[in-house]
Amino acid sequence: AVLKDRQALCEKIGDFWPSRFNDPDGPMLTLMNGTTDSRITRSITHFNIETEVSEAGIIRKVILKFKPNIALASTELFCQFDQDLKIIATSGIEWKAGTEKSQKDSFFRFFSKDFSVDEKTRTYFEDLVVAFEELYQDPFNDELDGDDEEDDDFDSQSDYSSEGAH
Repeated sequence: AVLKDRQALCEKIGDFWPSRFNDPDGPMLTLMNGTTDSRITRSITHFNIETEVSEAGIIRKVILKFKPNIALASTELFCQFDQDLKIIATSGIEWKAGTEKSQKDSFFRFFSKDFSVDEKTRTYFEDLVVAFEELYQDPFNDELDGDDEEDDDFDSQSDYSSEGAH
């Protein structure tokens, strides 16, 4: 229930998911090709990861929905994979004409019917799955621990300096 409430809240905030995918401090930016992916991510209206636990193991499904954009004819993409990163199903992706060059290095190729995890793509796929998970688990990028540690360090230095001054 908490995740559904959070999902509803995120989608009420204008351009929430595009800003999160393009956040310079977020997990996704380093996985994008420099131009087309950032333009496509600006059209994301919905992002979700569904998790199913069964006797066979954990199965995840990454889902993205889009408003019309410059590169994709598809309005919804998904990729479903197991805990060993074996792809079970994908939506496939329909690209618009003129995007052929961008398709080769786009992280959206992960949703294509012909994407497969092999020796060349495994590390990238693992990084992409981790980034999707990180973004989904912490969409507000709450790195409060880092800020608090800096404040704690400053406070402890101040306490130390005060003690030495007595």
